[in-house]
Amino acid sequence: MEKHLLVTISEEKSALYGVRFVGRFFTNAKNLRLTLFASAPQAPDVMGTGMGYEGKLRAEEYDDLARRRSQEAVDRARNLLRERGFPRESLEGKIASRRFSKVMDIVQEAEAGMYDAVVLGRRGLGRLEEALEQSVSQGLVQESMTIPLWICRMPEINRKNVLACVDGSVPAYQAVDHASFMLADEPGHDLTLLKVNAAGEDAENETVFAKCLEICKDNGLDASRVSTRVIHDTSAAQGILAEVERGRYAAVAVGHSGRSRRLMSRFLFGSVSMTLLRQLMGAALWVCR
Repeated sequence: MEKHLLVTISEEKSALYGVRFVGRFFTNAKNLRLTLFASAPQAPDVMGTGMGYEGKLRAEEYDDLARRRSQEAVDRARNLLRERGFPRESLEGKIASRRFSKVMDIVQEAEAGMYDAVVLGRRGLGRLEEALEQSVSQGLVQESMTIPLWICRMPEINRKNVLACVDGSVPAYQAVDHASFMLADEPGHDLTLLKVNAAGEDAENETVFAKCLEICKDNGLDASRVSTRVIHDTSAAQGILAEVERGRYAAVAVGHSGRSRRLMSRFLFGSVSMTLLRQLMGAALWVCR
């Protein structure tokens, strides 16, 4: 089944981290389609400000320059992916004049295009954090965008496979669903299901893993490519980070929210998730809703 990713692009070099992750992660681009999306900033509206013709002309020049720079950024991203073996026909460039903030433009495009995931580079992470901190009451991203979000720093070489963190919650199962769907046609990576328990919390392990394996099977991911792992740690975040380094995973998939005392509690706003967001290095973070 075809997978369609929205890969966000900007003129900052760090924004290419998402492109580099996608280029290195996928070894089979046959059923993969990428939209390289740039939101070009617009000059302030000069209508009715008394700036007259010259002001309007400067605004038009600003807009033209912004679109040219966005196009150059999209072209750089396309060339990087072509060098990694992605066919030309699987790469679509899309430049939109910014209507709201960059984050809101991405949210609107993501929802309208029915993408399987949105890919953000490091610069996108900074803007996302700012939007989350300033717009929690409105649920700017948390409530509006239901599409999985891939947050990518500079990817490290020699990493492979995906770690899906599970706790028996619906969002955690959604993370497994997304990860297994993305890996079903990707032979270069397998899936590890990780359950982080406090002492004495092992009773649900078999039930949770059985449900996860059922989800993987439904998505066409063979059971031979799925492994399970249970670790005990008083700090869920540090346990996950240690496991990521031990296994040298390429990506970590987590749910949006979960049990109040478990791993995914108040994801994107709880201390565990923010620790992952800030400290996870070398691997991508897949936030699944």
